[in-house]
Amino acid sequence: MLNQLMHLVEIKKVPHTLLFAGPKESDKRAVALKFAAALLMSEKKQHPDLHFYEPDSSGGMHTIEAMRALINEVHIAPYEASAKVFIIEDADKMLPTSSNALLKTLEEPSAHCYIILLATRLDAILPTIISRARTFTFKAQEKKPIERTEKRDLLVSMLSRKLSYADFMKGSTSFSEEEFSEQILEEILHWNRDRHLLAAGGDLSKLYFSAYKEELIACTFKLAPLEQIFDQIEKARFALQQHVNLRNCLDLIIHDQ
Repeated sequence: MLNQLMHLVEIKKVPHTLLFAGPKESDKRAVALKFAAALLMSEKKQHPDLHFYEPDSSGGMHTIEAMRALINEVHIAPYEASAKVFIIEDADKMLPTSSNALLKTLEEPSAHCYIILLATRLDAILPTIISRARTFTFKAQEKKPIERTEKRDLLVSMLSRKLSYADFMKGSTSFSEEEFSEQILEEILHWNRDRHLLAAGGDLSKLYFSAYKEELIACTFKLAPLEQIFDQIEKARFALQQHVNLRNCLDLIIHDQ
């Protein structure tokens, strides 16, 4: 799918409205991000010309106010790139008023703007919107089991927001081993709290790892009770005090995940 989209970029025949439809287990969002990077010619995740719109956290739907903000932004020239990309998450969760407000923009697209709609259910989207978008259908991806060592390394990679684990292993960080290990354990605690918040349908503005929401959602590790996580972290802390290697301490935490 990505190759087909990249070919459209190469031949400069990218539709201004695209609809990526598929189950939550598909890679439609990941493809949308790579496609947006190609359109903007930039790999930056925080790009001034890349805009995300998600359903309102309180009602679970796209509000008319959010769609009006998108419509206003469409008519503003790009800041850095030659184009602007708008990604609408869960586009099948639009209020009728929101859909109708967006419809006129899709009928008369701005030359420098591309709108990507991500949806799980096509039957929940207005037929008039579907008719104005080029639809790409995604299938659920098969997930192979992750070995424990892979889990551990992936966990460290995702949690090292402020510190570089690779640099630490090379001895090029100013943090001591004890300080770094404690930081990792604290990040693990916040990570699991965030996952429980997502599972409970809580306020997404309260996420500690708000910049890594997609990784949180995609995480396939078993969601252990927080009490179990607390206990595992305390065991890991005790092991660190006994000078057990950090990697082995992490195994204590992910063993049942």
